Amino acid sequence: MKKLFELCLIMFSIIGLVACSKNVYSAHRVQGRPEKMKIQYKDVMDNYEEIAFSRDQGRTWIKSDDRLPAFDIWNVKMDEEVQGMVFFYATSYGQLAKQVEKYRKHPPFYAYHYPQDEYWDNLLSQYTEDFFEHYILLFYYKSESNISENYVYHVIKKDEDLILNVNRFEGMLTALSSWIEVITIKKEDIQDVNEFHVTVRTITPLKSTITLISKREYIRDIYLNGLTLQDFEGLDNLKNVEVWTFGLSLDIYFNSPLSDDQFERLVRALHHSDSIRSVGYTSNTWIRVIVANRFYDQYLTKTLAVTDLLGEEGIDHHSMALVYPSVQPMALIKLELQNPGREQYEAMLRQLKELNFPFIESTDMNGFY
Repeated sequence: MKKLFELCLIMFSIIGLVACSKNVYSAHRVQGRPEKMKIQYKDVMDNYEEIAFSRDQGRTWIKSDDRLPAFDIWNVKMDEEVQGMVFFYATSYGQLAKQVEKYRKHPPFYAYHYPQDEYWDNLLSQYTEDFFEHYILLFYYKSESNISENYVYHVIKKDEDLILNVNRFEGMLTALSSWIEVITIKKEDIQDVNEFHVTVRTITPLKSTITLISKREYIRDIYLNGLTLQDFEGLDNLKNVEVWTFGLSLDIYFNSPLSDDQFERLVRALHHSDSIRSVGYTSNTWIRVIVANRFYDQYLTKTLAVTDLLGEEGIDHHSMALVYPSVQPMALIKLELQNPGREQYEAMLRQLKELNFPFIESTDMNGFY
């Protein structure tokens, strides 16, 4: 029984050591410093100090890259959580040479447009021992599966930790891309720093709109009457309401091809008609148009006449026929926020659910992002 107890005690000790080891962070620990618990992003984003940084080896300095002065942060990954990244620092030429040797040939993942030998050789020739007398270097490379621009927003210091904050736009194009930043920091600004970190934050311009789908039973009323601010009574932070309706498309076919003169007169008349939202494909055999929403009922019952669209003025209506493509009417509702931003956007989504406007499709309450 005693042996069994001792065996259990050993097993629990091993489990405890393994569990604790998962929380120890040492990837960018300065040699000789005791290991510490992994730093959390939320722990460093209050009461930090901005450090001036340079992208051109100290010729110009900034404290933040304000290409997008205000933005929403949708996702944050830190240090080893970041996929497809190479991040290192060098406080001496010897340290830089070791890092270059480590990453020159074998990136730890599949990397798109990864730096070749010529790049690494140039890095070693540009950042010499003289450079490291007064500065340190931070290197950042990121491989992306989309066209997702990465740029250094700022460098901050808190206690003994230095954090390189990288902003990342979520790519909308499915194509590989890669991004490199080589950052210079003054040694005098980081004398008490012992650990180096990187955060990659997925950002967007401040969220300013919410797009929702209308319920099918209200589509007719929205096509004919639209929506206004009064329809959203009680909804806070609402600046404007816009409605987008799927076009009621109609094809006008001619019994025989039009002459150039007839064609030009007809197209001109269509463009000037308040019964037509837009003119699409045109030819001397047929023309596609989008008719005004007020014809919603006649469109669905297929009872429109050419005279409804063009009147009686100088057009041979009898030589034309209307063909109705298969169209499913749909209405999207865009709400513009008075005060933009993710927090306000999410607050409006919650309030929309509470108010439960009958014309909004509840299953699409999260909008399009």
